[in-house]
Amino acid sequence: MNKFNLSLVFIISLFVLLSCDNIKKDTTASTTSNSEKMFSLEPQTTKVFWKGTSFEGQLNFISNNTKQANTIQKAVDGIVFSLPTSSLYTKEHKCESEIKNTFFGNTEKGASLEGSFKVSNDTLVIMSLKMNGITNEIPLSYFISGQMLSMRGVMDFDNWKMQNAFDSLYVACKQPVSEGISHEVGISVESYLKAE
Repeated sequence: MNKFNLSLVFIISLFVLLSCDNIKKDTTASTTSNSEKMFSLEPQTTKVFWKGTSFEGQLNFISNNTKQANTIQKAVDGIVFSLPTSSLYTKEHKCESEIKNTFFGNTEKGASLEGSFKVSNDTLVIMSLKMNGITNEIPLSYFISGQMLSMRGVMDFDNWKMQNAFDSLYVACKQPVSEGISHEVGISVESYLKAE
């Protein structure tokens, strides 16, 4: 092989190596750019809903320890929150005011429910909820679509010893116990996270 051909082979090889190196750099830059996107849970775009056999409703979500993280799971993990019972909305249920004042009013520190989130794995969040002076954990399955986080689970008010509150509510609403409000309800948390 003459010197011209050797030089040509060398130039072509160098061009290929440089091209591969550039492709690798572009890919790395793209990955870094995606990982640098930061998420944070916003109380203004977060609501807590419940649904029982008798009625459904929602509570406002308040948190003072939101943080930024490079994944939605990390942004949610460790968040401490409160749910003011005065924010209760029951979609025109006839006993809404009684639920606010009589039901929660007959519990310890009934003005607000306190809680926190702990991300357990890729599909499960544990919500710790304090109500009537008792703290229990509620497993929530979660789903992520873009910046939208949805969590679903079931809670039983009996785990918080709420029978006296239910009894007071039936009297205030003049509602027979046989037609009473369900003690077990589905609970969901919907949050549109901020991304920047």
